[in-house]
Amino acid sequence: MLGKLIKYDMKSISRTLIPLWILAPVISLLFSISIRGLVGTAEYAVQNTLENQALIQGSAIITGITTLVFFGVMIAILVMTVLFIIQRFWNGLLKEEGYLMFTLPVETWELVVSKGICATVVSCVSILVGVVSCVVMFMGAISGFDELWNGIGQLIGYAVKADGVMIWSCNVVLFVLLMIVGTAESVYRVYAAMALGQLFEGHRVVGACVSYIGIGIAWSLISGIFTIIVSLALPDTAYYLTEDFGVFGLLYMLVLLLITLFQIVIWHLMTVHILSRHLNLE
Repeated sequence: MLGKLIKYDMKSISRTLIPLWILAPVISLLFSISIRGLVGTAEYAVQNTLENQALIQGSAIITGITTLVFFGVMIAILVMTVLFIIQRFWNGLLKEEGYLMFTLPVETWELVVSKGICATVVSCVSILVGVVSCVVMFMGAISGFDELWNGIGQLIGYAVKADGVMIWSCNVVLFVLLMIVGTAESVYRVYAAMALGQLFEGHRVVGACVSYIGIGIAWSLISGIFTIIVSLALPDTAYYLTEDFGVFGLLYMLVLLLITLFQIVIWHLMTVHILSRHLNLE
């Protein structure tokens, strides 16, 4: 049944986000070409003639249009992703649609997990599309990008040679997992805040916002105290930073991954408990 819930939630993506995901790299490529064309035109049109001025002005207009479209698409992806995360949970479980969803032969945790998985997938894809689009744009817009890319490659090669392929392969895998799990934690934190917010009669939106801020402050205090305790208990981290950076990075990301998973469990249990025991549908 969980699979059917996920399939139901994912269907709403096709009407809004998928076209934007496809459009973003295309627009970034056009943006990159327009910038390269503007630079090339300015270098070619050395003499200040009317014809050269017209060429430069035409290239500038095209670049301006593609710039507006590019940033417009990026902002649209950001807004639509945030709206998807909020609306699928708020409208699907806390408003009229919730009467139908909670009559289905499924557990409350399945409803929450379904929303969480879909929101995490959508967020990760949107982030990936944004990164790819920016890379495509910079490849054509920035002179010397090839040298920068080669420099990054040489730096990575040096690090791998110093600490070993296995260590840095694990670092890459852990980094990707940490990004995915971190995205899921952000989603579940929003869900927990909305679940708390629906307890505020007549001020549900304000309650959700206040709850989100309160959760953030509370966790910051807890994590700050935990960090102080760990820093006092562990050996000198400066040694690991200078002598064995790969191993230190591996351990650091592993600890962050475990902490983030712990956060997800806390927010999930909080959300499920509130929706199971204190649900207040509009």
